[in-house]
Amino acid sequence: MGLRIAVITTITWLPLLVLTLVTGRFAGGVKVPFLHDFEVHARLLIAVPLLIAAKLIVYIRMRAIAAQFIERQIITSPVLAAFKAVVASAMRLRNSLFAEILLLLLVIVAGPHVWRASLALYSDTWYGTASSSGLKYTPAGYWYGFFSVPVATCQSTAAL
Repeated sequence: MGLRIAVITTITWLPLLVLTLVTGRFAGGVKVPFLHDFEVHARLLIAVPLLIAAKLIVYIRMRAIAAQFIERQIITSPVLAAFKAVVASAMRLRNSLFAEILLLLLVIVAGPHVWRASLALYSDTWYGTASSSGLKYTPAGYWYGFFSVPVATCQSTAAL
């Protein structure tokens, strides 16, 4: 789990650091430089790792909770087979490649749109320059909008 957290955090945040250093938008030069965008740092360096860790904890706890239904005789013998079928069905859905791909496509398509529509600032920032035709993205802005935001969104939907 630690390796997964390190890899995902590194590939979502580190390129932004490098790209903003190269373009001169790390600590200044725009109204909101990368260094001062605490929302991005909190999302990618704190929230995403916590969501990845939470996913494992939830999986472990759900098994124990499901077992308690049987141990405490909340699920009795007449409905035990149906209960086990429901649990097996939920596990198949959780592990479904089709569901994962569907969620991934949804996040890839909707993630950047939601970010641009509701979260992105239309000002000179580390990820873009405001113009009359909209926001013109920097290389870091493209990485953030089309990679980091979808990855962070995938982690939050996977933790549900």
